[in-house]
Amino acid sequence: MQYYFTPYILPLVLGVIVSGGVALYGWRHRSTRGAMSFAVLMAGVTFWIVAYTFELLGLNTATKEFWTAIKYFGVVIIAPAWLAFALEYTGRDEMLTRRNITLWLILPLTTLVLALTNGMHRLMWSPAQWVTTGPFLTQDTTNGAWFWVNVAYAYVLILIGSVLIVRAFVRQPRLYHGQITGMLVAVAAPWVFNFLTTFRIIDIHLDLTPFVFLFTGLALAWSLFRYRLLDLMPVARAAVIKAMRDAMIVLDAQGRVVDINPAAERLLGVQAAQAMGQAAADIFRSFPELVAHYQDGMDARNELGLGEGATREDYDLRLAPLHNRQNGVIGRVITLHDITERKRMERDLSAARSQLDDLLHRFVPASVADQMIANPQGARLGGERRQVTILFADLRGFTRWSENRSPEHVIETVNRLMGVGIEAILAEGGTLDKIMGDALMGIFNTPLSQPDHPRRAVRAALTILAAQVVEADLRFSIGIHIGAVVAGNVGTERVMNYTVLGDAVNQAKRLQEMAPPGQILLSQETYAYIEDKLQARIFGTHTLRGRGEPTKIFVISDVAQAQTFINP
Repeated sequence: MQYYFTPYILPLVLGVIVSGGVALYGWRHRSTRGAMSFAVLMAGVTFWIVAYTFELLGLNTATKEFWTAIKYFGVVIIAPAWLAFALEYTGRDEMLTRRNITLWLILPLTTLVLALTNGMHRLMWSPAQWVTTGPFLTQDTTNGAWFWVNVAYAYVLILIGSVLIVRAFVRQPRLYHGQITGMLVAVAAPWVFNFLTTFRIIDIHLDLTPFVFLFTGLALAWSLFRYRLLDLMPVARAAVIKAMRDAMIVLDAQGRVVDINPAAERLLGVQAAQAMGQAAADIFRSFPELVAHYQDGMDARNELGLGEGATREDYDLRLAPLHNRQNGVIGRVITLHDITERKRMERDLSAARSQLDDLLHRFVPASVADQMIANPQGARLGGERRQVTILFADLRGFTRWSENRSPEHVIETVNRLMGVGIEAILAEGGTLDKIMGDALMGIFNTPLSQPDHPRRAVRAALTILAAQVVEADLRFSIGIHIGAVVAGNVGTERVMNYTVLGDAVNQAKRLQEMAPPGQILLSQETYAYIEDKLQARIFGTHTLRGRGEPTKIFVISDVAQAQTFINP
């Protein structure tokens, strides 16, 4: 009984403690990707160590055979769990389907059943003979046929998982190298010794695998707590590329396709298996625009449109060279980012803005609208003092004329006559300040500066009189005055109107009220600016309301003689 406490048992006890602790850690983090398969893996290791410990401590063949069979609960699960963890770690989770897992477990579960019933068929091991190995009584058995089937299967799964991890070591950044090194040590150590004892390369009747599992637990604990295994899991390149919404095509130096992701498959209408190794010109033959961009370029970025009309698709094309470690060009990568929706929104936004601009120009003077569009922050209450020319025009006789006409005819006539006045003011670069029923007001030299603003106002007035359609007694009377005003936005922060305020506005209005139908009255200040170009006769000397001294007023009544002024 003294060998129960031999130092040979100590590695097994420590192995149980370390492996069990690591398994528990994985279980507590089971919501993390890869943690569940990791916990199952370490649980299998822990169970194998415990069962083998009891097998060694057994005092008779029956006890030892019992624990030999029981340990297969741990033995058979380790290889599938390792493969599952390797797949998750390297981003190949899509392979872990219920169907695949079921298929992978058929052989291990068969092995477990055969181990538990070995006494009936001896497919796993032959009847044991007692052999003294150091302080232990061990069994000398001959392995059965199914034992070797299970060994081969387990080795294949472990090899596949190890290859995946090694490839991850090569491809992943240095950040993950510590994790991967710990995992490779953890899997290599026990399976090397398992190989040595299973194939009797070391002539010993002990299974050294459970003893070396201590190093497995320590290596994985080192990866867990030093390099945060399960907390920082790398995302495999393949998973990233497959999940990309952008189409990606990789070409070698000869222009042949060497890689293509699912998004590119959908765009080009080809399968990756068909595209690999094909000349890019053949793969892209349905997209001549794409060929034109990639044919000779190495580094480019451009917007590319494929298709026409409603089926048009827009892409942001990027072409970049691929270099080897010696900085030599070994190929190119093409990425196509779908910007169809963005371009459609831009077109819709441009159309909406155009409509809004047009609508704004219908309700706001063109010069004001242009300033608002160019500088929206400038549309605020307040104004500035400016010298402007003001034109008032009113349809004389409108009230009496409209009494016996239908509303439809009245509005049609007003719109036609007012249209003449509005277009004349706008044609001279003036600002339509307001429409007041059958009258309108135009201003010049604001908000845009116009050094010749008096002449512009007079030309607009002459155009109105020359172009208007006479109906019955409807004729415009026009007054023009130049003076200082305050020009700016009045109203509230929500509703405002661009206008001018000051005595000059009142004087222009009074001149219009004095003007006979079909005539233009100019203030003395206005006529001073145009007398070198256009002769007008004195209408009279009047004292306008609000003024203490009389002032000369000039009249233009012969529109025909003013044509040279309108068209200099």
